[in-house]
Amino acid sequence: FGGTASAVPESFWKRLVTCQLCACPALTYTQRIMGFMFCFAAGVILTATSLMSITSLLLGNPIPFAIKYTLGNMLAMGAASFLVGPTAQCKSMFSRERLSSSVLYIASLFATLACIFYVHVQLLTLISIGVQFCAMIWYV
Repeated sequence: FGGTASAVPESFWKRLVTCQLCACPALTYTQRIMGFMFCFAAGVILTATSLMSITSLLLGNPIPFAIKYTLGNMLAMGAASFLVGPTAQCKSMFSRERLSSSVLYIASLFATLACIFYVHVQLLTLISIGVQFCAMIWYV
């Protein structure tokens, strides 16, 4: 990797930029700010309303809490892509300094959803939520 800030090869980023240019139209500054505000606000609202489901979590039904919490985190994290662009966001997430926390965070997001929809083990769901929270704190 020889001194580059990214742990992912440069050819990957070139292909990603090409794909992004084909799939994502250029946004104006106002559109970027509006997209960021909408996604971030929706993420914060979902995460905040997940707290209203904490009683169901404590009573043994983690699904309402976990879905709102996980989707809220995904939206809030994805909101930054509107400001810096998806390629720059990915480069930042997978740089040497953030690679471990990013991989753990993304894995915990998917693990939470997998526990809810496929595994159906409440303890594993709670653990994945805890790991998700810790990974988010580590990432930030």
